[in-house]
Amino acid sequence: MFPYKQTDTINIYMKNLIILLIFGCIIDVCGQAQNPKTEISVLEAGLRQVHGKQKIESYNRLAELYLNVFNQKSIQYARAALDSIRKYRLDVDQLIKANLYSTIGAAYYNIKEYKMSAEYFDKEYELIKDMAGDENVFLSLFNLGTIYNKLNSNKKSVKYYLRSLSLAEKANKGDLVLQNYQALYEVYEAINDHENSLRYYKLYNNLRDSLLITEAKKEITILKSKYSVALKQKKEKEIELRGKEQQLTVAEIKKQKLEQDSAINAQKIALLNEINRYNQMEIQLREIKIKKEQEIVRSQRRVIYLLVVLFTVIFLFSVLLYREYRAKKRAVAQMKSDKTIIDRHNEESRIKNMKIEQQNLELLELNSVKDRFFSIIAHDLRNPFNQIIGLSELIISKYENYDEKQINEMIAEIYKTSVHTYRLLENLLEWSRSQSGNIIFNPEKLPLAALVNEQIAALHTQGSIKSIELIHDIQNNILVYADKNMLNTILRNLITNAIKFSHPGGIVHISAERTAQHLKISVADQGIGINEENLKRLFTLDSNFSTKGTAGEKGTGLGLILCREFTARHGGEISVTSIEGQGSTFTCKLPYPIQE
Repeated sequence: MFPYKQTDTINIYMKNLIILLIFGCIIDVCGQAQNPKTEISVLEAGLRQVHGKQKIESYNRLAELYLNVFNQKSIQYARAALDSIRKYRLDVDQLIKANLYSTIGAAYYNIKEYKMSAEYFDKEYELIKDMAGDENVFLSLFNLGTIYNKLNSNKKSVKYYLRSLSLAEKANKGDLVLQNYQALYEVYEAINDHENSLRYYKLYNNLRDSLLITEAKKEITILKSKYSVALKQKKEKEIELRGKEQQLTVAEIKKQKLEQDSAINAQKIALLNEINRYNQMEIQLREIKIKKEQEIVRSQRRVIYLLVVLFTVIFLFSVLLYREYRAKKRAVAQMKSDKTIIDRHNEESRIKNMKIEQQNLELLELNSVKDRFFSIIAHDLRNPFNQIIGLSELIISKYENYDEKQINEMIAEIYKTSVHTYRLLENLLEWSRSQSGNIIFNPEKLPLAALVNEQIAALHTQGSIKSIELIHDIQNNILVYADKNMLNTILRNLITNAIKFSHPGGIVHISAERTAQHLKISVADQGIGINEENLKRLFTLDSNFSTKGTAGEKGTGLGLILCREFTARHGGEISVTSIEGQGSTFTCKLPYPIQE
Protein backbone atom coordinates (compact mmCIF):
# COMPACT_ATOMS: atom_id res chain seq x y z
CA MET A 1 0.00 0.00 0.00
CA PHE A 2 1.15 3.54 -0.67
CA PRO A 3 1.78 6.45 1.68
CA TYR A 4 -1.03 8.92 0.95
CA LYS A 5 -1.47 12.68 1.32
CA GLN A 6 -3.97 13.98 3.95
CA THR A 7 -6.36 16.95 3.75
CA ASP A 8 -8.01 19.05 6.44
CA THR A 9 -10.68 16.53 7.46
CA ILE A 10 -12.18 18.53 10.33
CA ASN A 11 -12.68 21.71 8.28
CA ILE A 12 -14.61 19.89 5.53
CA TYR A 13 -16.58 17.92 8.09
CA MET A 14 -17.55 21.03 10.06
CA LYS A 15 -18.63 22.91 6.92
CA ASN A 16 -21.04 20.11 6.00
CA LEU A 17 -22.14 19.70 9.61
CA ILE A 18 -23.10 23.40 9.88
CA ILE A 19 -25.19 23.05 6.69
CA LEU A 20 -27.00 20.02 8.12
CA LEU A 21 -27.65 21.80 11.42
CA ILE A 22 -29.22 24.68 9.50
CA PHE A 23 -31.70 22.18 8.01
CA GLY A 24 -32.54 20.83 11.49
CA CYS A 25 -30.29 17.79 11.56
CA ILE A 26 -29.07 17.55 15.15
CA ILE A 27 -25.99 15.37 15.43
CA ASP A 28 -23.88 14.62 18.44
CA VAL A 29 -20.58 15.97 17.19
CA CYS A 30 -18.52 14.71 20.06
CA GLY A 31 -17.07 11.30 19.24
CA GLN A 32 -18.41 11.29 15.67
CA ALA A 33 -15.86 13.45 13.87
CA GLN A 34 -13.49 10.49 13.76
CA ASN A 35 -16.17 7.92 12.75
CA PRO A 36 -15.78 7.31 8.95
CA LYS A 37 -19.30 5.96 8.45
CA THR A 38 -20.84 8.95 10.20
CA GLU A 39 -18.63 11.38 8.31
CA ILE A 40 -19.52 9.70 4.99
CA SER A 41 -23.23 9.94 5.80
CA VAL A 42 -22.92 13.61 6.72
CA LEU A 43 -20.91 14.48 3.59
CA GLU A 44 -23.20 12.57 1.21
CA ALA A 45 -26.31 14.10 2.77
CA GLY A 46 -24.89 17.59 2.31
CA LEU A 47 -23.68 17.20 -1.31
CA ARG A 48 -26.81 18.81 -2.75
CA GLN A 49 -26.45 21.81 -0.49
CA VAL A 50 -22.88 22.75 -1.42
CA HIS A 51 -21.49 24.20 -4.61
CA GLY A 52 -18.25 25.25 -6.26
CA LYS A 53 -15.05 24.62 -4.36
CA GLN A 54 -16.91 23.36 -1.28
CA LYS A 55 -18.45 20.58 -3.37
CA ILE A 56 -15.01 19.71 -4.78
CA GLU A 57 -13.69 19.46 -1.20
CA SER A 58 -16.62 17.21 -0.23
CA TYR A 59 -16.01 14.94 -3.24
CA ASN A 60 -12.32 14.82 -2.39
CA ARG A 61 -12.95 13.89 1.25
CA LEU A 62 -15.54 11.23 0.31
CA ALA A 63 -13.07 9.72 -2.16
CA GLU A 64 -10.42 9.51 0.59
CA LEU A 65 -12.84 8.01 3.14
CA TYR A 66 -14.03 5.34 0.71
CA LEU A 67 -10.42 4.63 -0.28
CA ASN A 68 -9.53 3.99 3.39
CA VAL A 69 -12.23 1.30 3.61
CA PHE A 70 -11.28 -0.16 0.17
CA ASN A 71 -14.57 0.86 -1.43
CA GLN A 72 -14.55 1.58 -5.17
CA LYS A 73 -16.87 4.55 -4.68
CA SER A 74 -13.62 6.45 -4.11
CA ILE A 75 -13.06 6.36 -7.91
CA GLN A 76 -16.61 7.61 -8.52
CA TYR A 77 -16.27 10.62 -6.19
CA ALA A 78 -12.74 11.51 -7.31
CA ARG A 79 -13.84 11.50 -10.95
CA ALA A 80 -16.93 13.53 -10.05
CA ALA A 81 -14.64 16.15 -8.52
CA LEU A 82 -12.42 16.24 -11.61
CA ASP A 83 -15.46 16.47 -13.90
CA SER A 84 -16.83 19.39 -11.88
CA ILE A 85 -13.49 21.21 -12.07
CA ARG A 86 -13.46 20.82 -15.86
CA LYS A 87 -17.16 21.52 -16.35
CA TYR A 88 -17.32 24.70 -14.25
CA ARG A 89 -13.69 25.70 -14.93
CA LEU A 90 -13.02 26.06 -11.21
CA ASP A 91 -9.73 27.58 -10.12
CA VAL A 92 -8.58 25.03 -7.55
CA ASP A 93 -5.21 24.33 -6.02
CA GLN A 94 -3.08 21.97 -8.12
CA LEU A 95 -2.47 19.88 -5.01
CA ILE A 96 -6.22 19.13 -4.79
CA LYS A 97 -6.27 17.88 -8.40
CA ALA A 98 -3.09 15.93 -7.76
CA ASN A 99 -4.68 14.40 -4.65
CA LEU A 100 -7.72 13.33 -6.72
CA TYR A 101 -5.47 11.64 -9.31
CA SER A 102 -3.55 9.98 -6.47
CA THR A 103 -6.79 8.71 -4.90
CA ILE A 104 -7.96 7.16 -8.19
CA GLY A 105 -4.52 5.62 -8.74
CA ALA A 106 -4.54 4.11 -5.23
CA ALA A 107 -8.08 2.75 -5.70
CA TYR A 108 -7.09 1.03 -8.94
CA TYR A 109 -4.00 -0.32 -7.18
CA ASN A 110 -6.23 -1.87 -4.48
CA ILE A 111 -8.15 -3.85 -7.12
CA LYS A 112 -4.91 -4.76 -8.94
CA GLU A 113 -5.68 -2.65 -12.02
CA TYR A 114 -2.02 -1.64 -12.18
CA LYS A 115 -2.02 -0.11 -15.67
CA MET A 116 -4.89 2.25 -14.78
CA SER A 117 -3.19 2.97 -11.47
CA ALA A 118 0.04 3.93 -13.27
CA GLU A 119 -1.90 6.20 -15.65
CA TYR A 120 -3.38 8.29 -12.78
CA PHE A 121 -0.19 8.43 -10.73
CA ASP A 122 1.55 9.69 -13.89
CA LYS A 123 -1.06 12.46 -14.09
CA GLU A 124 -0.47 13.31 -10.43
CA TYR A 125 3.29 13.48 -10.99
CA GLU A 126 2.91 15.75 -14.05
CA LEU A 127 1.00 18.26 -11.88
CA ILE A 128 3.46 18.37 -8.97
CA LYS A 129 6.84 17.52 -10.52
CA ASP A 130 7.95 21.18 -10.50
CA MET A 131 7.22 21.59 -6.76
CA ALA A 132 10.83 21.18 -5.65
CA GLY A 133 11.19 19.82 -2.12
CA ASP A 134 7.52 18.85 -1.79
CA GLU A 135 7.20 15.46 -0.10
CA ASN A 136 4.32 14.56 -2.42
CA VAL A 137 6.76 14.50 -5.36
CA PHE A 138 8.94 11.87 -3.63
CA LEU A 139 5.85 9.82 -2.75
CA SER A 140 4.46 10.02 -6.29
CA LEU A 141 7.73 8.72 -7.77
CA PHE A 142 7.88 5.98 -5.13
CA ASN A 143 4.29 4.95 -5.92
CA LEU A 144 5.08 4.77 -9.66
CA GLY A 145 8.11 2.59 -8.90
CA THR A 146 5.91 0.23 -6.83
CA ILE A 147 3.26 -0.01 -9.59
CA TYR A 148 5.77 -0.76 -12.36
CA ASN A 149 7.31 -3.38 -10.07
CA LYS A 150 3.87 -5.03 -9.92
CA LEU A 151 3.70 -4.81 -13.74
CA ASN A 152 7.10 -6.59 -13.93
CA SER A 153 8.51 -3.54 -15.71
CA ASN A 154 11.68 -3.65 -13.63
CA LYS A 155 13.66 -1.04 -15.57
CA LYS A 156 10.92 1.58 -15.13
CA SER A 157 10.48 0.55 -11.50
CA VAL A 158 14.18 1.05 -10.75
CA LYS A 159 14.15 4.39 -12.64
CA TYR A 160 11.32 5.82 -10.48
CA TYR A 161 12.77 4.45 -7.22
CA LEU A 162 16.15 6.03 -7.99
CA ARG A 163 14.55 9.41 -8.78
CA SER A 164 12.50 9.25 -5.57
CA LEU A 165 15.63 8.26 -3.62
CA SER A 166 17.64 11.15 -5.08
CA LEU A 167 15.01 13.74 -4.11
CA ALA A 168 14.50 12.20 -0.65
CA GLU A 169 18.27 12.28 0.01
CA LYS A 170 18.48 15.94 -1.05
CA ALA A 171 15.56 16.80 1.27
CA ASN A 172 17.09 14.68 4.10
CA LYS A 173 13.91 12.57 4.41
CA GLY A 174 15.36 9.56 6.24
CA ASP A 175 12.16 7.49 6.35
CA LEU A 176 11.57 7.90 2.57
CA VAL A 177 15.23 7.12 1.84
CA LEU A 178 14.83 3.93 3.91
CA GLN A 179 11.70 2.89 1.96
CA ASN A 180 13.51 3.41 -1.37
CA TYR A 181 16.53 1.39 -0.19
CA GLN A 182 14.25 -1.49 0.76
CA ALA A 183 12.32 -1.32 -2.53
CA LEU A 184 15.52 -1.20 -4.62
CA TYR A 185 17.19 -4.18 -2.96
CA GLU A 186 13.95 -6.20 -3.39
CA VAL A 187 13.65 -5.26 -7.11
CA TYR A 188 17.31 -6.02 -7.83
CA GLU A 189 16.96 -9.35 -5.99
CA ALA A 190 13.92 -10.20 -8.15
CA ILE A 191 15.87 -9.61 -11.38
CA ASN A 192 18.93 -11.53 -10.05
CA ASP A 193 21.15 -8.45 -9.90
CA HIS A 194 22.76 -9.66 -6.69
CA GLU A 195 25.49 -7.04 -6.62
CA ASN A 196 23.07 -4.07 -6.53
CA SER A 197 20.66 -5.98 -4.31
CA LEU A 198 23.38 -6.56 -1.71
CA ARG A 199 24.52 -2.92 -1.97
CA TYR A 200 21.04 -1.51 -1.28
CA TYR A 201 20.42 -4.16 1.41
CA LYS A 202 23.51 -2.93 3.24
CA LEU A 203 22.42 0.69 2.82
CA TYR A 204 18.93 -0.23 4.09
CA ASN A 205 20.25 -2.03 7.19
CA ASN A 206 22.78 0.69 7.98
CA LEU A 207 20.19 3.47 7.66
CA ARG A 208 17.58 1.49 9.61
CA ASP A 209 20.05 0.92 12.47
CA SER A 210 21.15 4.54 12.27
CA LEU A 211 17.54 5.72 12.54
CA LEU A 212 16.91 3.38 15.50
CA ILE A 213 20.05 4.63 17.24
CA THR A 214 19.05 8.22 16.53
CA GLU A 215 15.60 7.59 18.04
CA ALA A 216 17.20 5.90 21.06
CA LYS A 217 19.58 8.82 21.53
CA LYS A 218 16.64 11.22 21.37
CA GLU A 219 14.83 9.24 24.07
CA ILE A 220 18.01 9.13 26.21
CA THR A 221 18.37 12.89 25.80
CA ILE A 222 14.75 13.31 26.87
CA LEU A 223 15.36 11.03 29.91
CA LYS A 224 18.48 12.96 30.85
CA SER A 225 16.53 16.18 30.53
CA LYS A 226 13.78 14.78 32.73
CA TYR A 227 16.41 13.63 35.25
CA SER A 228 18.02 17.07 35.30
CA VAL A 229 14.64 18.70 35.78
CA ALA A 230 13.86 16.29 38.61
CA LEU A 231 17.18 17.05 40.34
CA LYS A 232 16.55 20.76 39.93
CA GLN A 233 13.06 20.37 41.37
CA LYS A 234 14.52 18.37 44.25
CA LYS A 235 17.02 21.13 45.05
CA GLU A 236 14.29 23.73 44.82
CA LYS A 237 12.15 21.67 47.18
CA GLU A 238 15.05 21.32 49.62
CA ILE A 239 15.66 25.09 49.58
CA GLU A 240 11.95 25.65 50.07
CA LEU A 241 11.91 23.18 52.94
CA ARG A 242 14.90 24.78 54.62
CA GLY A 243 13.06 28.13 54.44
CA LYS A 244 10.03 26.57 56.08
CA GLU A 245 11.89 24.58 58.76
CA GLN A 246 11.71 27.49 61.18
CA GLN A 247 7.91 27.57 60.90
CA LEU A 248 7.32 23.81 61.20
CA THR A 249 7.59 21.59 64.13
CA VAL A 250 10.08 18.81 64.22
CA ALA A 251 7.33 16.29 63.64
CA GLU A 252 6.05 18.13 60.65
CA ILE A 253 9.57 18.51 59.29
CA LYS A 254 10.11 14.77 59.64
CA LYS A 255 6.77 14.08 58.03
CA GLN A 256 7.50 16.36 55.10
CA LYS A 257 11.02 14.92 54.88
CA LEU A 258 9.57 11.45 54.64
CA GLU A 259 7.06 12.53 52.01
CA GLN A 260 9.78 14.33 50.08
CA ASP A 261 12.12 11.36 50.29
CA SER A 262 9.27 9.13 49.18
CA ALA A 263 8.59 11.38 46.16
CA ILE A 264 12.29 11.54 45.35
CA ASN A 265 12.57 7.78 45.67
CA ALA A 266 9.59 7.40 43.34
CA GLN A 267 11.28 9.69 40.84
CA LYS A 268 14.51 7.73 41.21
CA ILE A 269 12.65 4.49 40.62
CA ALA A 270 11.02 6.02 37.53
CA LEU A 271 14.42 7.18 36.31
CA LEU A 272 15.92 3.76 36.99
CA ASN A 273 13.09 2.21 35.03
CA GLU A 274 13.79 4.58 32.15
CA ILE A 275 17.51 3.74 32.36
CA ASN A 276 16.66 0.03 32.38
CA ARG A 277 14.46 0.57 29.34
CA TYR A 278 17.33 2.39 27.63
CA ASN A 279 19.69 -0.48 28.51
CA GLN A 280 17.18 -2.93 27.07
CA MET A 281 17.03 -0.82 23.92
CA GLU A 282 20.83 -0.92 23.71
CA ILE A 283 20.72 -4.69 24.12
CA GLN A 284 18.08 -4.89 21.37
CA LEU A 285 20.23 -2.67 19.13
CA ARG A 286 23.23 -4.91 19.72
CA GLU A 287 21.09 -7.95 18.94
CA ILE A 288 19.84 -6.24 15.78
CA LYS A 289 23.42 -5.43 14.81
CA ILE A 290 24.50 -9.02 15.44
CA LYS A 291 21.54 -10.32 13.42
CA LYS A 292 22.37 -7.88 10.64
CA GLU A 293 25.99 -9.04 10.58
CA GLN A 294 24.86 -12.65 10.61
CA GLU A 295 22.42 -11.92 7.78
CA ILE A 296 25.21 -10.23 5.77
CA VAL A 297 27.45 -13.28 6.35
CA ARG A 298 24.62 -15.60 5.27
CA SER A 299 23.99 -13.42 2.19
CA GLN A 300 27.68 -13.47 1.34
CA ARG A 301 27.77 -17.24 1.75
CA ARG A 302 24.69 -17.60 -0.44
CA VAL A 303 26.34 -15.41 -3.08
CA ILE A 304 29.56 -17.45 -2.85
CA TYR A 305 27.65 -20.74 -3.12
CA LEU A 306 25.64 -19.34 -6.00
CA LEU A 307 28.80 -18.17 -7.79
CA VAL A 308 30.47 -21.56 -7.26
CA VAL A 309 27.42 -23.36 -8.63
CA LEU A 310 27.14 -20.85 -11.47
CA PHE A 311 30.81 -21.18 -12.44
CA THR A 312 30.54 -24.98 -12.22
CA VAL A 313 27.47 -24.99 -14.47
CA ILE A 314 29.14 -22.55 -16.89
CA PHE A 315 32.28 -24.71 -16.98
CA LEU A 316 30.31 -27.91 -17.60
CA PHE A 317 28.15 -26.15 -20.17
CA SER A 318 31.27 -24.78 -21.88
CA VAL A 319 32.79 -28.27 -22.00
CA LEU A 320 29.58 -29.65 -23.50
CA LEU A 321 29.40 -26.78 -25.99
CA TYR A 322 33.04 -27.30 -26.96
CA ARG A 323 32.50 -31.03 -27.48
CA GLU A 324 29.32 -30.31 -29.43
CA TYR A 325 31.20 -27.70 -31.48
CA ARG A 326 34.02 -30.16 -32.23
CA ALA A 327 31.51 -32.84 -33.22
CA LYS A 328 29.57 -30.41 -35.40
CA LYS A 329 32.79 -29.11 -36.95
CA ARG A 330 33.84 -32.65 -37.85
CA ALA A 331 30.34 -33.39 -39.15
CA VAL A 332 30.32 -30.17 -41.20
CA ALA A 333 33.77 -30.95 -42.60
CA GLN A 334 32.61 -34.44 -43.52
CA MET A 335 29.41 -33.04 -45.02
CA LYS A 336 31.41 -30.50 -47.02
CA SER A 337 33.71 -33.27 -48.26
CA ASP A 338 30.74 -35.47 -49.15
CA LYS A 339 28.96 -32.50 -50.70
CA THR A 340 32.04 -31.67 -52.78
CA ILE A 341 32.19 -35.24 -54.08
CA ILE A 342 28.44 -35.28 -54.71
CA ASP A 343 28.58 -31.87 -56.39
CA ARG A 344 31.46 -33.03 -58.58
CA HIS A 345 29.55 -36.16 -59.54
CA ASN A 346 26.41 -34.12 -60.11
CA GLU A 347 28.33 -31.62 -62.24
CA GLU A 348 29.86 -34.43 -64.26
CA SER A 349 26.43 -36.01 -64.66
CA ARG A 350 24.95 -32.64 -65.59
CA ILE A 351 27.64 -32.05 -68.22
CA LYS A 352 27.14 -35.55 -69.59
CA ASN A 353 23.38 -35.05 -69.65
CA MET A 354 23.83 -31.70 -71.40
CA LYS A 355 26.12 -33.32 -73.97
CA ILE A 356 23.64 -36.15 -74.47
CA GLU A 357 20.79 -33.67 -74.73
CA GLN A 358 22.80 -31.56 -77.18
CA GLN A 359 23.61 -34.66 -79.20
CA ASN A 360 19.95 -35.64 -79.17
CA LEU A 361 18.99 -32.18 -80.39
CA GLU A 362 21.65 -32.34 -83.09
CA LEU A 363 20.48 -35.80 -84.12
CA LEU A 364 16.88 -34.61 -84.20
CA GLU A 365 17.92 -31.60 -86.26
CA LEU A 366 20.00 -33.78 -88.60
CA ASN A 367 17.12 -36.18 -88.92
CA SER A 368 14.76 -33.29 -89.69
CA VAL A 369 17.23 -31.88 -92.21
CA LYS A 370 17.63 -35.29 -93.79
CA ASP A 371 13.86 -35.67 -94.08
CA ARG A 372 13.57 -32.19 -95.55
CA PHE A 373 16.45 -32.86 -97.94
CA PHE A 374 14.84 -36.02 -99.25
CA SER A 375 11.48 -34.24 -99.42
CA ILE A 376 13.07 -31.57 -101.63
CA ILE A 377 14.60 -34.22 -103.87
CA ALA A 378 11.39 -36.27 -103.95
CA HIS A 379 8.97 -33.45 -104.61
CA ASP A 380 10.52 -30.01 -105.24
CA LEU A 381 13.14 -31.36 -107.63
CA ARG A 382 11.06 -34.08 -109.32
CA ASN A 383 7.90 -32.06 -109.96
CA PRO A 384 9.59 -29.35 -112.10
CA PHE A 385 11.09 -32.07 -114.31
CA ASN A 386 7.66 -33.66 -114.73
CA GLN A 387 6.32 -30.26 -115.78
CA ILE A 388 9.20 -29.71 -118.25
CA ILE A 389 8.77 -33.21 -119.71
CA GLY A 390 5.01 -32.78 -119.99
CA LEU A 391 5.22 -29.41 -121.79
CA SER A 392 8.02 -30.66 -124.07
CA GLU A 393 5.97 -33.73 -124.97
CA LEU A 394 2.97 -31.54 -125.85
CA ILE A 395 5.09 -29.35 -128.15
CA ILE A 396 6.67 -32.38 -129.85
CA SER A 397 3.56 -34.52 -130.31
CA LYS A 398 0.93 -31.86 -130.89
CA TYR A 399 2.89 -28.95 -132.27
CA GLU A 400 0.45 -28.43 -135.16
CA ASN A 401 -2.51 -28.15 -132.75
CA TYR A 402 -1.17 -24.97 -131.08
CA ASP A 403 -0.71 -21.52 -132.45
CA GLU A 404 2.51 -19.54 -132.10
CA LYS A 405 1.36 -17.65 -129.00
CA GLN A 406 0.50 -20.83 -127.11
CA ILE A 407 3.78 -22.44 -128.09
CA ASN A 408 5.70 -19.35 -126.89
CA GLU A 409 3.85 -19.47 -123.57
CA MET A 410 4.73 -23.13 -123.11
CA ILE A 411 8.36 -22.43 -124.01
CA ALA A 412 8.41 -19.54 -121.48
CA GLU A 413 6.97 -21.87 -118.82
CA ILE A 414 9.60 -24.48 -119.64
CA TYR A 415 12.29 -21.79 -119.29
CA LYS A 416 10.92 -20.51 -116.01
CA THR A 417 10.65 -24.02 -114.59
CA SER A 418 14.12 -24.92 -115.83
CA VAL A 419 15.65 -21.82 -114.22
CA HIS A 420 13.83 -22.52 -110.94
CA THR A 421 14.95 -26.15 -111.01
CA TYR A 422 18.51 -25.13 -111.81
CA ARG A 423 18.58 -22.68 -108.92
CA LEU A 424 17.18 -25.37 -106.62
CA LEU A 425 19.70 -27.92 -107.79
CA GLU A 426 22.50 -25.40 -107.42
CA ASN A 427 21.40 -24.62 -103.86
CA LEU A 428 21.16 -28.33 -103.05
CA LEU A 429 24.68 -28.90 -104.25
CA GLU A 430 26.01 -25.87 -102.38
CA TRP A 431 24.24 -26.90 -99.17
CA SER A 432 25.43 -30.50 -99.53
CA ARG A 433 29.00 -29.32 -99.92
CA SER A 434 28.68 -27.00 -96.91
CA GLN A 435 27.32 -29.82 -94.74
CA SER A 436 30.11 -32.18 -95.76
CA GLY A 437 32.77 -29.47 -95.26
CA ASN A 438 34.02 -29.65 -98.84
CA ILE A 439 33.67 -25.91 -99.54
CA ILE A 440 36.97 -24.08 -99.40
CA PHE A 441 36.68 -20.70 -97.66
CA ASN A 442 38.87 -18.22 -99.52
CA PRO A 443 38.05 -14.58 -98.55
CA GLU A 444 39.49 -11.72 -100.60
CA LYS A 445 38.93 -8.05 -101.40
CA LEU A 446 36.05 -7.76 -103.84
CA PRO A 447 34.24 -4.78 -105.45
CA LEU A 448 30.72 -5.11 -104.14
CA ALA A 449 29.04 -3.08 -106.93
CA ALA A 450 30.49 -5.37 -109.63
CA LEU A 451 29.22 -8.50 -107.87
CA VAL A 452 25.74 -7.00 -107.49
CA ASN A 453 25.70 -6.00 -111.19
CA GLU A 454 26.56 -9.59 -112.16
CA GLN A 455 23.66 -10.98 -110.12
CA ILE A 456 21.22 -8.36 -111.47
CA ALA A 457 22.21 -9.30 -115.02
CA ALA A 458 21.84 -13.03 -114.27
CA LEU A 459 18.40 -12.54 -112.70
CA HIS A 460 17.15 -9.89 -115.14
CA THR A 461 15.08 -12.35 -117.17
CA GLN A 462 13.48 -13.82 -114.03
CA GLY A 463 12.59 -10.33 -112.86
CA SER A 464 11.33 -9.15 -116.25
CA ILE A 465 8.77 -11.97 -116.36
CA LYS A 466 6.98 -10.19 -113.45
CA SER A 467 8.01 -6.70 -114.69
CA ILE A 468 10.12 -6.22 -111.53
CA GLU A 469 12.92 -3.64 -111.67
CA LEU A 470 16.23 -4.58 -110.01
CA ILE A 471 18.26 -1.51 -108.90
CA HIS A 472 21.15 -0.64 -106.57
CA ASP A 473 22.96 2.51 -105.38
CA ILE A 474 26.23 0.93 -104.23
CA GLN A 475 29.32 3.05 -104.95
CA ASN A 476 32.08 1.50 -107.02
CA ASN A 477 34.76 2.14 -104.40
CA ILE A 478 33.11 0.00 -101.71
CA LEU A 479 35.08 -3.21 -101.18
CA VAL A 480 34.00 -6.31 -99.33
CA TYR A 481 36.27 -8.91 -97.75
CA ALA A 482 34.53 -12.21 -98.55
CA ASP A 483 34.63 -15.53 -100.37
CA LYS A 484 33.43 -14.73 -103.89
CA ASN A 485 31.38 -17.90 -104.48
CA MET A 486 29.70 -17.72 -101.09
CA LEU A 487 28.90 -14.01 -101.45
CA ASN A 488 27.44 -14.63 -104.95
CA THR A 489 25.26 -17.38 -103.49
CA ILE A 490 24.07 -15.01 -100.73
CA LEU A 491 23.27 -12.19 -103.20
CA ARG A 492 21.59 -14.51 -105.71
CA ASN A 493 19.32 -16.12 -103.10
CA LEU A 494 18.35 -12.84 -101.44
CA ILE A 495 17.51 -11.16 -104.80
CA THR A 496 15.66 -14.30 -106.03
CA ASN A 497 13.67 -14.37 -102.79
CA ALA A 498 12.79 -10.66 -103.21
CA ILE A 499 11.59 -11.26 -106.82
CA LYS A 500 9.53 -14.25 -105.70
CA PHE A 501 7.53 -12.27 -103.11
CA SER A 502 7.29 -8.96 -105.04
CA HIS A 503 4.13 -7.87 -106.80
CA PRO A 504 4.32 -7.48 -110.61
CA GLY A 505 5.71 -4.06 -111.47
CA GLY A 506 7.53 -3.77 -108.13
CA ILE A 507 11.09 -2.73 -107.31
CA VAL A 508 13.88 -4.69 -105.62
CA HIS A 509 16.48 -2.35 -104.14
CA ILE A 510 20.01 -3.45 -103.18
CA SER A 511 22.06 -1.12 -100.94
CA ALA A 512 25.17 -1.13 -98.76
CA GLU A 513 26.14 0.76 -95.61
CA ARG A 514 29.60 0.81 -94.13
CA THR A 515 30.28 1.26 -90.38
CA ALA A 516 33.56 1.25 -88.50
CA GLN A 517 33.56 -2.53 -88.09
CA HIS A 518 30.97 -3.92 -90.52
CA LEU A 519 29.54 -3.71 -94.03
CA LYS A 520 25.75 -4.04 -94.18
CA ILE A 521 24.29 -5.35 -97.48
CA SER A 522 20.50 -4.96 -97.69
CA VAL A 523 17.97 -6.33 -100.21
CA ALA A 524 14.54 -4.67 -99.90
CA ASP A 525 11.31 -5.47 -101.74
CA GLN A 526 7.80 -4.01 -101.83
CA GLY A 527 6.06 -7.35 -101.72
CA ILE A 528 3.66 -9.17 -99.47
CA GLY A 529 5.83 -9.06 -96.35
CA ILE A 530 6.12 -11.73 -93.66
CA ASN A 531 3.98 -12.11 -90.55
CA GLU A 532 5.57 -12.35 -87.10
CA GLU A 533 4.99 -16.09 -86.70
CA ASN A 534 6.70 -16.96 -90.02
CA LEU A 535 9.65 -14.65 -89.24
CA LYS A 536 10.69 -17.10 -86.49
CA ARG A 537 10.76 -20.02 -88.99
CA LEU A 538 12.59 -18.37 -91.89
CA PHE A 539 16.06 -19.81 -91.37
CA THR A 540 15.06 -23.39 -90.50
CA LEU A 541 14.47 -26.43 -92.70
CA ASP A 542 10.91 -26.97 -91.54
CA SER A 543 9.13 -29.54 -93.71
CA ASN A 544 5.79 -27.98 -92.82
CA PHE A 545 6.80 -24.44 -93.71
CA SER A 546 6.60 -23.32 -97.33
CA THR A 547 5.24 -20.07 -98.77
CA LYS A 548 4.30 -19.49 -102.40
CA GLY A 549 5.37 -16.36 -104.23
CA THR A 550 3.07 -13.73 -105.73
CA ALA A 551 2.98 -15.71 -109.02
CA GLY A 552 2.53 -19.07 -107.33
CA GLU A 553 6.28 -19.80 -107.18
CA LYS A 554 7.12 -22.62 -104.83
CA GLY A 555 9.98 -22.43 -102.34
CA THR A 556 11.92 -24.70 -100.02
CA GLY A 557 13.65 -22.24 -97.71
CA LEU A 558 16.99 -23.80 -98.60
CA GLY A 559 18.30 -20.56 -100.13
CA LEU A 560 17.89 -18.63 -96.88
CA ILE A 561 19.55 -21.48 -94.96
CA LEU A 562 22.57 -21.14 -97.24
CA CYS A 563 22.58 -17.36 -96.73
CA ARG A 564 22.64 -17.81 -92.95
CA GLU A 565 25.38 -20.49 -92.99
CA PHE A 566 27.62 -18.63 -95.45
CA THR A 567 27.18 -15.36 -93.54
CA ALA A 568 28.09 -17.13 -90.29
CA ARG A 569 31.17 -18.60 -92.03
CA HIS A 570 32.34 -15.01 -92.58
CA GLY A 571 31.78 -14.18 -88.90
CA GLY A 572 28.70 -12.11 -89.70
CA GLU A 573 24.97 -12.36 -89.18
CA ILE A 574 21.78 -12.06 -91.20
CA SER A 575 18.55 -10.43 -90.10
CA VAL A 576 15.17 -9.48 -91.52
CA THR A 577 12.63 -6.75 -90.88
CA SER A 578 9.20 -6.95 -92.43
CA ILE A 579 5.79 -5.29 -92.38
CA GLU A 580 3.04 -7.55 -93.63
CA GLY A 581 1.55 -6.13 -96.84
CA GLN A 582 4.38 -3.58 -97.32
CA GLY A 583 7.50 -5.64 -97.96
CA SER A 584 10.64 -7.06 -96.36
CA THR A 585 14.30 -6.10 -95.97
CA PHE A 586 17.00 -8.75 -95.54
CA THR A 587 20.31 -7.45 -94.16
CA CYS A 588 23.60 -9.33 -94.28
CA LYS A 589 26.17 -7.84 -91.88
CA LEU A 590 29.77 -8.85 -92.67
CA PRO A 591 32.96 -7.91 -90.78
CA TYR A 592 34.88 -5.05 -92.39
CA PRO A 593 38.50 -5.43 -91.29
CA ILE A 594 40.20 -3.82 -94.30
CA GLN A 595 41.08 -0.27 -95.26
CA GLU A 596 40.62 1.01 -98.77
